[in-house]
Amino acid sequence: MDYIKYTIDNKPYLIIIGCDSDTNNDKVLDQKDLLHIFHYDCVGKKLIKITKQAELILESSRLSNSDVIVFDVGIDKNGDNQYTKEQEPVIYKKLNLNTLKYDKLIKEEVHDYLQKILDGQI
Repeated sequence: MDYIKYTIDNKPYLIIIGCDSDTNNDKVLDQKDLLHIFHYDCVGKKLIKITKQAELILESSRLSNSDVIVFDVGIDKNGDNQYTKEQEPVIYKKLNLNTLKYDKLIKEEVHDYLQKILDGQI
């Protein structure tokens, strides 16, 4: 499990990256499973799940002097619930810490165009 601490208006919060099921069927809950992003209000003691579906979250980093966290998300193109860096693509998503809106960092049409270049289709 990974987490990022932050404050807004002097109130502490956590962004937690973790799994809630053994998606790769190895009988261990760990970073190799599909992951969710959770938001925890440390004062109100409320936990909410940000992601609608579990993802292959590879890395996360908070942008300097920003209320945005960027996530590297592996795309499981072959559907085996595992990510192979050399064979499968990565997309980038962002989480706005003020609104808790989670969406793609790069517009879909730009991503598709770039992916076609990488796949040798253009």
